[in-house]
Amino acid sequence: MPRLIMAVAAVGLFLIGYQWGNQYQHGRSEPPRISGVLIRPPQPLPEVRLTDSAGRTAGEEALRGAWSLLAFAPLDSAAGHLGISKQIEVFNRLADRPQLREQLQLRLLDTGPASGVVPGTTPDRAPERTPALAQDFERLTPAIAILAGEPTEIEALRAAVGASDLSADQFVNRAAADTTPGSDPASAAPTPAFFLIEPRGRLVALFPAEQTAAAIADDIRTLADRADDADDWISDRNPDQTNAPPTSEPGR
Repeated sequence: MPRLIMAVAAVGLFLIGYQWGNQYQHGRSEPPRISGVLIRPPQPLPEVRLTDSAGRTAGEEALRGAWSLLAFAPLDSAAGHLGISKQIEVFNRLADRPQLREQLQLRLLDTGPASGVVPGTTPDRAPERTPALAQDFERLTPAIAILAGEPTEIEALRAAVGASDLSADQFVNRAAADTTPGSDPASAAPTPAFFLIEPRGRLVALFPAEQTAAAIADDIRTLADRADDADDWISDRNPDQTNAPPTSEPGR
């Protein structure tokens, strides 16, 4: 009988220890590994007043309720056109994940007028709206929305995601620039950095301008797959991955 009691007690201790170990491991779940920059803890976005391509006030859902891939660029510029093109490429590379694509919003915040704004700076007046061009882009896929706002609103959002801390070279990828002697530096074909916002309206990742669309799509898959245990890996800052804007590295 004593041996039976001891055996039962041993089994009980084993089960308790196993359960405690699982809880301990789960509570310290490793953060996902991505090619971009993981923001820990996620940064909440300020309440800003934005407008859509028709000039109407954009609702809270513009950057909430779904995963949002956000970029800042003058719409009527190479950066704006190439930014949207790259967003669409990211979207298309998620064709194997139809449910995730349904939950992904593509957002370009128009920082125009194109002639007066350089990536990494703030306009001194509200963007000039180009509704026809914006609506042409939005017809490419329902996931796209072109947003705009007053300069102070744009700067508040840029500061919240860390875009204000990026230099012009970090903010755009000028790798495709025309390097022919005597060519105009402005002829470079820049693409803007992207910012990933999770459904609760918090910044969770930064994708530098030089990161490829394929790598961004892979990162979005990884983060979406880990969304269920997000509370375990977003609560503490990882010393290797901070929310400080990084120096751009070649796209992977």
